[in-house]
Amino acid sequence: MANKYLSLFRFAVCAIAGVGLTQTAVGSEAGAAPAEGMEFRASVLDENVFLGEMRLRLLQNDEPSGEWYVDARRKDDTLVHVGTTSLAPDVQESEILIADWDTWRPRRVVIEGDFQRRIFEADLTWDGDAISGSYYIREPGQVEKNAIAVDEAGPAGTVLRGSLLLLVPALPLADGGEFHATWFNAMGGRHEDVLVTVTDGGVVTTPAGEFDTYQARIAGGTPENVVYVTKGEQPHIVRVDVEGADMHFELLEVKPHPVAE
Repeated sequence: MANKYLSLFRFAVCAIAGVGLTQTAVGSEAGAAPAEGMEFRASVLDENVFLGEMRLRLLQNDEPSGEWYVDARRKDDTLVHVGTTSLAPDVQESEILIADWDTWRPRRVVIEGDFQRRIFEADLTWDGDAISGSYYIREPGQVEKNAIAVDEAGPAGTVLRGSLLLLVPALPLADGGEFHATWFNAMGGRHEDVLVTVTDGGVVTTPAGEFDTYQARIAGGTPENVVYVTKGEQPHIVRVDVEGADMHFELLEVKPHPVAE
């Protein structure tokens, strides 16, 4: 993605699944995390993929300030995540992520957002590891949207950032486990190398109850996150922390879809 378009992306956005506030910078790369441990895409256990609905509330400085909702479904040979994120007082974002069921390779991302009256949209598709599509931005007071075309080869083995966060519960989690991946951060328009490190998370208390958890720390992303996942059958997310900020999401309710669906 050409550097001449960078100036169009200099505004703060709140991305899906607790990324927090981040500057969007098309084409830039974060420092790579060490490529250690098992390969993420090859490690996901199909039978542990959470399919259902989750609602988590966002707390900043211990005050409720937003919510994240996600509905995950299998449709034929794809995994589809439909999510919405809100941040008080004036940030709203929705995102549809589609990935191959067996390989978790990206297929399509569609984003619509209103970030402090700045309108942000994206429609990106994948052909293998190549990305094509467009970003669209309309600043307050503007009539026309600025369109930024995307047409570039991506790193082999890429997974969507949102898919990785939501697939963490489907890893063979155990204290000391490590998994590496390259993800595409669709809100930031960049590829980042990340390392997921698993430790015991202890008991996490949320409005939905108390859960014995594993803690999965995701290093190398923008920003970095800590995801808490229930132990036992049907593992699922109960909390997501944003590293470097007094900001986290905690579970309000979870509704698995029927097995027969």
